[in-house]
Amino acid sequence: ESDPRLLDEVAALLQRNRSDLWIDIHQLRAWKAGNHVHIDLHVVLPRDLGLNRAHLEALRIESVLVAHFAENASILVHMDPCQDPDCPACRRVRCRMRGASVQPLDRWDSAALTATREERLPPLSGEDDPDR
Repeated sequence: ESDPRLLDEVAALLQRNRSDLWIDIHQLRAWKAGNHVHIDLHVVLPRDLGLNRAHLEALRIESVLVAHFAENASILVHMDPCQDPDCPACRRVRCRMRGASVQPLDRWDSAALTATREERLPPLSGEDDPDR
């Protein structure tokens, strides 16, 4: 079971260290087992980011969290490519794929980051049509 205080701590840490390449984070889970912290999250990255760079961004998230918890942490970062509904949340200045103006989702608190991607963003065109 996730620890609400731990989720608040992790969300604040991610907000402070946020990179413009981290479009959004969702499905954050964090819990303690003894003195060890387990963290699982999904980060949305630009879909044109190469695999090597995406991997480096995941490692950056891991290193921020592991350092904060004094090496007593296991981190699992799932990387998701951005989709059109992510455009308003994206803080990337130069993007050749941008389909909407920027309206950053700056609310990176525990309630926002524990939500699913579907809860954070509007559905893709046609996804809300059950006959499609």
